[in-house]
Amino acid sequence: MDTMFFVGMNVALLGLLVYGLVSAKEKIKAGRKEII
Repeated sequence: MDTMFFVGMNVALLGLLVYGLVSAKEKIKAGRKEII
């Protein structure tokens, strides 16, 4: 039970990290388009 909860938390944190990186890339792309 505890191990499953620990794994679930790690997966959730990794998902948030990946989502943050992807959204940051999209913002950078949008910013470059605005600058150009």
